[in-house]
Amino acid sequence: MPSVTLLFGLLFLAATAYAQQTVTGSVRSADGRPLAYANVLLLHAKDSSLAKGAVVNDNGSYAFEQLTPGSYLIAIRMMGYHTSYSNPFVLSATAGTRQLEPLVAAAAEKQLNEVTVTARKPIFEQQIDKLVINPSAMISAAGGTVLDVLERSPGVRVDRQNAGITLSGRQGVMVMINGKLSRLPLETLVQMLGGMNADNVEKIELITSPPAKYDAEGNAGLINIVLKRRQDEGTNGGFSLMGGWGKYEKAAGSLNVNHNQGRVNLFTNASYNYDNRWFDFLARRTQPVEGALWYNEQYSDRYIKNYNGDVRIGADVALSKQTTLSAQVQGLINDRRGTSYNSSFTRLLPVVKPFTGSASIWVEDNRWRNLGGSLGLTHQFAGQQTLSVDADYQYYSNNGPFTLDFTQFYTTNPQITPVQAVNTSKETTIDFWVLKADYARPLGKTWKLETGVKFNRSDIHNALGVEKRLDGRFILDSAMTSTDTFYENIGALYGNLSGKFGAKTDVQAGLRAEATHTNIRNVNGQLLVDRRYLNLFPSASLSHKLSPEQILNLAYSRRITRPAYTELAPSFFLTDPNTYYVGNINLKPAYTSSVRAGYQYKSRYFIWLGYSRERNTIFRHQPVVRPGRPELIHMVQNFDQVEVLSMELTLPLTVTHWWTAQNNFAGFIRTAQTQFDVAPFYQQNWIWHINSVHSLRLGNQWTGEVSILYRSLLPAGVMNLRSMTNVVLGIQKVLPNNRGRLSLTVNDVFWTNQLKWFASFPQQQVDFTATLRDAPRIIKVTYTRSLGSQTIKAARQRRAADDEKKRVSF
Repeated sequence: MPSVTLLFGLLFLAATAYAQQTVTGSVRSADGRPLAYANVLLLHAKDSSLAKGAVVNDNGSYAFEQLTPGSYLIAIRMMGYHTSYSNPFVLSATAGTRQLEPLVAAAAEKQLNEVTVTARKPIFEQQIDKLVINPSAMISAAGGTVLDVLERSPGVRVDRQNAGITLSGRQGVMVMINGKLSRLPLETLVQMLGGMNADNVEKIELITSPPAKYDAEGNAGLINIVLKRRQDEGTNGGFSLMGGWGKYEKAAGSLNVNHNQGRVNLFTNASYNYDNRWFDFLARRTQPVEGALWYNEQYSDRYIKNYNGDVRIGADVALSKQTTLSAQVQGLINDRRGTSYNSSFTRLLPVVKPFTGSASIWVEDNRWRNLGGSLGLTHQFAGQQTLSVDADYQYYSNNGPFTLDFTQFYTTNPQITPVQAVNTSKETTIDFWVLKADYARPLGKTWKLETGVKFNRSDIHNALGVEKRLDGRFILDSAMTSTDTFYENIGALYGNLSGKFGAKTDVQAGLRAEATHTNIRNVNGQLLVDRRYLNLFPSASLSHKLSPEQILNLAYSRRITRPAYTELAPSFFLTDPNTYYVGNINLKPAYTSSVRAGYQYKSRYFIWLGYSRERNTIFRHQPVVRPGRPELIHMVQNFDQVEVLSMELTLPLTVTHWWTAQNNFAGFIRTAQTQFDVAPFYQQNWIWHINSVHSLRLGNQWTGEVSILYRSLLPAGVMNLRSMTNVVLGIQKVLPNNRGRLSLTVNDVFWTNQLKWFASFPQQQVDFTATLRDAPRIIKVTYTRSLGSQTIKAARQRRAADDEKKRVSF
């Protein structure tokens, strides 16, 4: 730890070693008014290349600080005005301030009062450090959820049944919303993303090699969901309404409104989703029990209604020209109510007649509530130094009882006591506190230093009750009943340095230190887990421009996947009398080191090669069979090591002027090995994914879309997910006179998007297969319309100017 502190101390000393050279001035229109929010460009006088950029403030003034000696000139640019230039001037080596004469920008002869934006975003944007998905450009995303969009995204695979998300062949994915990491259990997060309306999402970023300023959590990287938030002045926004049908009805709606006036920006974002869903589930297994080979088969016919509503309200207030205060409150209601009709039987092989059988009704009422808020303060110091401080608090509560009533139960074995019913109660409260501070400053003309600290506190209280009805009365199952408390503190410190070597090479290197303390106790105060560890997470990337059209990229990172509370603490879920889902108190964190090399051509064509090695890999819902016992236990387990060699290709094609295709291909060689109690395990698989989205311009404001997704076999621990295909059709009409868009989508046209998985241990005579089928050909009709003015004002553009400032300067 002292070495880390010394490193950051040296970086800060280097950051303060520069003398101050300052240039100030002002900008006026022809009638003498301050030309607020115009872009100011500091150019080298020799070749007019860009040195720095800034934005004119409310008073029409600007300033450039920490300049090196040389010859410069100033350029002023703003929509509706001619570009204006100052006379060249020279800065000497003596520190001081140079006041320039006011610049006057002349209005264009045909000044535009407003410009209507009609540009269409691509569905996928492959950038150097991430892949960006734009749901608004994806017709098939209309009226859908964030989980629907992720299912159709390159390199992403969603397992709704087991609440899993994989990215680039790896399971440890962390999800951020508006740049804030969610530490909810994955099954809860998947449920919430399945209710979050995609029409309220601006973009989704798949970040496979995050720099040091991001949390080190997640071996596969980060998924950042950025919600819509219009930045134009005045009042604007949009809404959407969806009605759909699969086996049963579906409906959704979303609303986003932004009011930006002067120094105050108010915004709200709300959505509601109702999904009446059906699926069935068939599982078969064989296993040796007491010297005989048992065969078990269970079938579930499930009917589930999901109700999801969320709202965010916030404000940004400019306290001064350099200081902005941000505040936000949010709330969430997520209800899952389900009824499942189950049947199960067991027989001895090769005997045909079962010796046990049951029929049951499973009823679930799972309710999540969330209330939270955040405060942020950003201040810009002299020399374009920026300090941001954020505090965030989130409260979640979950009440998830379910009942399993056996309407039929028979057995020919007198030693088996028939279970008549099982009641499970679950009450969970979660408190998250996050406090962080980030500091950034330029070092010279081409380098930038970022440092920061972060503290995260998680408090979870979980009460699980299980009782079984035997001989007409309920008896508490003390082995499955528990009340536990979970506390986890994570402290982080990071430093990141980025800049240029010459004109063609961009580099960044960072180091993040994270100290973790995890503590779990039961209701009696007994210590179940007490784990402390400190880890260093280096990261680095390099981008070299071979030519104006060709770029080489290289990235390295080390990351961690911590066990979630629901994976560590005792838990219980029952699907039939001999099938359980439980937690694993002995889970260890997993560590991953990965490297990626890429080649980019014309900012459209990308090829990536990658390699990762992970130890203590965490796999969920692994089937465990105890010798001589009939139960099948699904448990979270660590694997000793998993290695993945990957290749990813982005290949957009223009077939004709009206037909374009975005194609993404990915191939993986994955090797997993571990040592189980019964035998060692080794597996090597070839995996490939194909994602092809075809956009068709049909004329008269009609567009069409065909999305084809294929995924080969994907291993998940000892289990393997079989290949699957999904074809989605969409058509959209832009209504005249700014009256919105009307979209029609059909999902899973050929009913091939079925989840199938299997596991086999021939030496132990154990086999397991399962199939989950969702409703086929889900049809959705969505109406989307923008609110307020859809144009960009020429005279006042604070937010657009801020974006330009970020683009041209630190």
